[in-house]
Amino acid sequence: MMTRTIGLGALLLPLLLQACGGDSTSAPVPSRLVVSPSTASMDALGVSQQFTARLEDKKGSELTGSTVTWSSSSPDVASVTATGLATGIKPGSTSIRATAGGLTTSATLSVNPVPREIQKTAGDAQVGVMTQPLTVHPQVEVKDANGNPIPEVAVTFSVQSGNGSVAPALVATDAGGRASTTWTLGCSNEPQRLQAFSSGLTVEFTATADLSAPAICQTTVPQGRETHPYSAALVVAGGDPATMVWSLVSGSLPPGLTLQGTGVLGGTPTLAGLYPFTARAQDGQGRSAAAEYSLRVCEAPLSLAPGGTAALNPSGADGCGFFLPAGSNGNRYRFAVLYASTEDEDSLDVSTVTVSLAKAAVPGSPPERAASPSAPFPPPRAFQNPLEGLPASLLAGVEWAHATEAFHRRLRLAERELIRSLGPGARPLPDTRSLLRTAGPGRAPSPDKVSFFNPEEFNSCAVGSPTRAIKIAENDLVVFYQDSAQSVTDPVSATNAQMMLDYYRDYGKQVIDGYFGGTTDLKIGRASC
Repeated sequence: MMTRTIGLGALLLPLLLQACGGDSTSAPVPSRLVVSPSTASMDALGVSQQFTARLEDKKGSELTGSTVTWSSSSPDVASVTATGLATGIKPGSTSIRATAGGLTTSATLSVNPVPREIQKTAGDAQVGVMTQPLTVHPQVEVKDANGNPIPEVAVTFSVQSGNGSVAPALVATDAGGRASTTWTLGCSNEPQRLQAFSSGLTVEFTATADLSAPAICQTTVPQGRETHPYSAALVVAGGDPATMVWSLVSGSLPPGLTLQGTGVLGGTPTLAGLYPFTARAQDGQGRSAAAEYSLRVCEAPLSLAPGGTAALNPSGADGCGFFLPAGSNGNRYRFAVLYASTEDEDSLDVSTVTVSLAKAAVPGSPPERAASPSAPFPPPRAFQNPLEGLPASLLAGVEWAHATEAFHRRLRLAERELIRSLGPGARPLPDTRSLLRTAGPGRAPSPDKVSFFNPEEFNSCAVGSPTRAIKIAENDLVVFYQDSAQSVTDPVSATNAQMMLDYYRDYGKQVIDGYFGGTTDLKIGRASC
């Protein structure tokens, strides 16, 4: 019988092989998830973008077999399928997220549809009444390259001819890509045109004024003056001119004035004030138009005998001013502008006042009425306060501007008074001219090498390590040093150094001497440390 002897080494070998082979048989660990592309954009709705995900280990090798889950942070902006195919739905930005192997990574997707087409959808080729809004609002639709309507796109409406108006002029498209405005026709018998503009695309609307309907194009009447004859003609366009009759509908005219059926407003006003009224023009067919007016009657002209005087309040924004008697050739008037108080105590703060005289034409016969109702010519506009009708926010801005201007004026006055009190020989800072660097051939040259000790912080007494510097250039006024280490790698050229010396000599020294009392040549110590 034979006996086999097994050595200890043979028993240990399988154990060693099993222990050493543990790392080679374990599953790889996911380390990074990469989504491609990392960013993408779409210039039209309905466009699709394929995203892919790659799962890698710590060595960058791809790991397969893991399921990737896709999602969109804003599914209303863009949707994404289980395979990573994203589709734009509406303008905006979203994150396309991929999850695999316990890791999540996202890419950025921007949906920015670009307008490629603008179409008229309503309100073109209408017939309307002058000065009145059209019945149907002009409307456009903005689309992208795929024909999809684009929301939130700015559309500008602008009147091109006919003197009409639009409100609002700037409109953002709605969810259906549509934008509309109100178009009020102007007083014109020429073709009236309106343009809609968006992102370089334009369309044009047209409209025709119905001249059979009366329209009052005149919006203001001239102001009058007490005791002076007044005459102004109200003008209407359209309708039947032969049978047109004017009447007062509401309000009241200034005492002394009447409105004739022909539209002539005339008489001699006897009481100053502001008189709002509504006038109506109606033809024999019963067609009519009405308009509101405000007629201002200014105070009567001054009555001054030779040598007489009068104290007048500022006219303010009403535009009346004051009216001098005609007098005779050679008569003279003396003006004095008196201030009850000024914004500053300084008497120099008095604004310059310019008084100009103009000969006022006495209103005469009324102007001729328009020869044709299709070409009305309204009278000149009366004076209007430029601040009337401004929103409160803009009025507040005007007040701030006036307050700022007044503050600046007071500041300049205080500055002028300070300089005047200091006298002609005053210097802004203490005179240190005795400490200025000595110039001339007797001055010893500066050392070729120096050490500078800079503080670790500007507000600290601790001094950092010394820095060695070498002299680059010098003149009688200033010397330039450069860090010795820097001079090896990036030396300052002799040309640049000389330019700095020349600039300081020609400009720098004069500025420092004039405003700061000169430059000291003393070494400043750290006395407080």
